[in-house]
Amino acid sequence: MLGMDLFAGKKIFVYGLGKTGSTAAFALQQAGANVLVWDDKPEESASVTQEYRLQDPKTLDWSTVHILVKSPGIPLTAPGIAAAMKADVPVVSDVDLLASRSPDANYICITGTNGKSTATALIGHILETSGTLTATGGNLGTPSLSLPWLGDDGTYVLELSSYQLETLSFLTPNVGMLLNLTPDHLERHGSMDKYLQAKLKLFAAMEDVDTNSGVKIMGIDQPILAKAAAKIKDQNIDLITVSVTGLDADISVNSRGILFDTGKKILDLSAFYSLPGQHNWQNVACAWAALRHQITAKQFAAGLKSFRPLPHRMERVCRTKTMTFINDSKATNDEAAAFALKSFDNIYWICGGRPKAGRVLPNCLENLKNVRAAFVIGDAETAFTETLGKADLPVFACGNLEKAVREAYASAIQEGLPRVHILLSPACASFDQFASFEHRGDVFSSLAREIKMKHNQAETQETLINPDERGTA
Repeated sequence: MLGMDLFAGKKIFVYGLGKTGSTAAFALQQAGANVLVWDDKPEESASVTQEYRLQDPKTLDWSTVHILVKSPGIPLTAPGIAAAMKADVPVVSDVDLLASRSPDANYICITGTNGKSTATALIGHILETSGTLTATGGNLGTPSLSLPWLGDDGTYVLELSSYQLETLSFLTPNVGMLLNLTPDHLERHGSMDKYLQAKLKLFAAMEDVDTNSGVKIMGIDQPILAKAAAKIKDQNIDLITVSVTGLDADISVNSRGILFDTGKKILDLSAFYSLPGQHNWQNVACAWAALRHQITAKQFAAGLKSFRPLPHRMERVCRTKTMTFINDSKATNDEAAAFALKSFDNIYWICGGRPKAGRVLPNCLENLKNVRAAFVIGDAETAFTETLGKADLPVFACGNLEKAVREAYASAIQEGLPRVHILLSPACASFDQFASFEHRGDVFSSLAREIKMKHNQAETQETLINPDERGTA
């Protein structure tokens, strides 16, 4: 296993200068490496010209380069990457550099299409509350090399995307977890099978781990993963399976939210209000699979009780007496939005944005019974309005988020139900109108708080009116 000190004097090419690449370049330079950098966005390259030497990969002699550190967003098919691989230059990620820096620490690595950020944050939180020296990051937001050095007894909890897994080389996880797999990033991977193979590289990286310490965990509620799990078990490889839909699995959650481990009741998850819905139960069940031999059920429950959901993931922004505003901006695909639609009642649903490849809302269409009306925005406006209209759902083409929030609120007031939810769960990417899903969620939250303030002011004014004067001109 390489150590960061072994990079001293080596020529390292860092491709991509976002948070991940910039952090890697700095760490390598501090270790004494000869660092060359490049970003295909001129503004990113221009921002580091004083710190590093810029080198266009198209004109680089790859025979002189020892390692290429690739940012996750750059595909393996990029000309510079292809040239490096042809020259047998190892292509690695910042996660591999972390493993080089802290080779003897423990690593819990989480991947999947939906929920991996919540599962990662949840596992890190439970470990921290149980007294384990822990650092949490990766694709979650904090670059791996920005995490503190923990020593041999520390545990890194890392969210890994399929893009990061494509080049995983040095890291050997102690725990590897594949939560779920639904259509996403197919423009990058080309097919669901190739997407699956990228995810399964997490388990392939664990082949060197002693079988007594390496724990592989897989959710099996999608047929593609149920089939993959059966194939893995046929090879006599230990695998812990997880289901929240009634399938036969090692760890399961029933329809009432009871968590079972090989048939033994562990916890009633319905009591933990910060983690509502079946998809969160899957996160909890997989977290239990990762930690059950390390902490007690009592410690696990204590961590669940004090956990607060990540922003933009079914986040309760604010509420009035009858109305709750839910920010689920991270639901950038149909499957993620469907989870939200199943988790609340009396929903005024704000959806739309830049649609992803594939069928239009197949999972959401199966879960509309709790939806009172839909308010559609962005590039998906025409397609979503047509599709949802055919489902006999009241649909309003709103164009932008501000109009959608205000119309959803007006509809909720008009219907006057005792408990309603105004839910932003777009089932789309954000880049048609926003810089990111976080930006979209922040705008929604700001609008929600503004409406709540005006709503409360109106209610206060109403209570100040003399009862005998109400309704008079």
